[in-house]
Amino acid sequence: ERRRIARSRNLALSLARSPLALFVDDDSFVEPDFIERHIEAHRRWPRSMVSGPILEVRAIPRGGRPRGRWRGWHTNPLPCGNASAPLRAIREAGGFEESFDAYGWEDLDLAFRLRRQGIRRRFDRRCPIYHYKPERSAEDWAESLRRERERGTMGALLRARYPGFELLLATKSWAPFRWLDRIAAFALRLDQRERALARRGAAPGKLMGRILLMHAEIDGGRAGRPRRGADS
Repeated sequence: ERRRIARSRNLALSLARSPLALFVDDDSFVEPDFIERHIEAHRRWPRSMVSGPILEVRAIPRGGRPRGRWRGWHTNPLPCGNASAPLRAIREAGGFEESFDAYGWEDLDLAFRLRRQGIRRRFDRRCPIYHYKPERSAEDWAESLRRERERGTMGALLRARYPGFELLLATKSWAPFRWLDRIAAFALRLDQRERALARRGAAPGKLMGRILLMHAEIDGGRAGRPRRGADS
């Protein structure tokens, strides 16, 4: 039975037998030594949550590992597209919080609870993943906007659980972000553009696409947490 991702991951964790849990996404490519690199990282850094570069690609990567110190770098301590942590620590932290029943933020919620246990964040450039991101069609855009709106509602749930400036920035809920969003929405007619995309209109350009995705996420966060069981 199809469930939301937090419950699916908890099911996987209940079946796991290894000392480490390693998370990857179903739309990613990895190097042949990807698992070995994660294991080596935990030997160097016990009691850690380890992540590596996440690089967006539009084709199967060829030609070796990414070059450049900052390529694929990110601030998420436990991005479940490329992350590992001690299984026992994850279980002691309670696993994934299943009240995150829409898209987004369940990984950062678990990372905060692991951090309270003294599990430190480590970033290892030697274990990248290549996240497959094809060009979006007009139909893809409608789905992307829906997901970003869900991410916003889950961001509101995360802020309620962990108040503080760090989360205001991460979830784009800081007041200046919201004011800029309101100004952009009025000046660029973002709500009308969203509705046009929902009707399978033409896909936007790259810059406008990024603006629309951010607007959808901020709008979802402004709307707040949907009622439990509601269709998000």
